[in-house]
Amino acid sequence: AGLGLWTLLSGPAVLAEAGAEIAVVDLPDGSTVTLRPHSKLVRLERGERAYRLDGEAFFAVARDEARPFTVEAGGGTVRVLGTRFVVSTWGGRSEVFVEEGRVEVAASDEAVVLTAGEAASVGGAGVAALRDPAADAFTDWLRGEAVFERAPAGRVVEEIRHHFAVRVALPPDVARESVSGVLDLESAPRALDGLGRVLGGHFVPDGDGAFRFERP
Repeated sequence: AGLGLWTLLSGPAVLAEAGAEIAVVDLPDGSTVTLRPHSKLVRLERGERAYRLDGEAFFAVARDEARPFTVEAGGGTVRVLGTRFVVSTWGGRSEVFVEEGRVEVAASDEAVVLTAGEAASVGGAGVAALRDPAADAFTDWLRGEAVFERAPAGRVVEEIRHHFAVRVALPPDVARESVSGVLDLESAPRALDGLGRVLGGHFVPDGDGAFRFERP
C-alpha cells in the first residue's frame, strides 16, 4: 500500500483521519503514527501526549521520560515512554503488539507489561496476553497485505470490511471455516477474490458496494 495523504480536521480533538489509503502523521514531539485506512487519531485534552485511536495504527514513539505517551483503545489504555507498537480496535475488540521496547496495557484495574514480540487483547474483562503472536499478523497491512494462519474466515472478512469500508456477507457456517494465506490489499475486489478461491467459491457484487459469498 502506498502512503496516503492525511488531513487535519476541524475542531481541537481530531488530529487526522485516514481515507482509503495509509496515512502518516508526524506528531509535535517527534513521534510518528501510521494510520491504517479508515482509522482516526484523536488528541485528548488531559495530556500533551495523550491520544485515542479508532481503527488501527503503528506507533513509533519518541522517548521522553518526563512525558509518558498514552493511547486509549477500546476499553484499555496503552502507556509508553519510547517504543514501536501496533494498536488495533477493529471488530469491537482491542489488541496491542509490541515491535520494540516496552509498553504497559491497562484495563479494568488490571495492567500487563509487554516487551518486544509480545501481544495482548484488551476488553471489559481486562487484559489477556496472546500466546505466540506472529508479527506478520499485526504489521502485514503496512506492506499492503493481510497474513492469516488458521484463522476463522469470518475474522478475515471482518478485516477486509474495516480496511476497505465495504459490506461483505458470509454465511455463518463458512465464517467458522479455518483459512491460511496472504491476501493482497490493493483493492477490496482483489482481496475478496483471493479469499474466495481459498474458500472454494467467489464473492459477487450485491448492489450498493456490497459483496456476498457464493459456492458452485
